[in-house]
Amino acid sequence: MEEDRFVGNLISILESFYKTGFEVKRITFNKELEEVHIETIDGPAFRFSTRFDSSKNIDMIKDLDFKKAEYIDLTVDENKIYIK
Repeated sequence: MEEDRFVGNLISILESFYKTGFEVKRITFNKELEEVHIETIDGPAFRFSTRFDSSKNIDMIKDLDFKKAEYIDLTVDENKIYIK
C-alpha cells in the first residue's frame, strides 16, 4: 500500500535525522511533492523525499561538514545528495 510505504519512510527519515546531532527548528511536509523539509538551528535546511528511504543518505551526512551549506537536498535520487 502506497500510504504504508510513505509512513515507513517518514518515520525512518525522522529517526535517522535525530542521530545527526542537528538541532531542529521546524519540520514541514509538502504533500504535493511528497517531501519533508527540516530547518535546523545554526545549520543548513534539509529536504527529503518520502517516496524512498533516505536513512542510508542520512548516515552519510552526519560525518560531513555543512557549516557553509544553505541546504542539503535528498529528494532527487535514493543514492544522491545535493548540497548548495
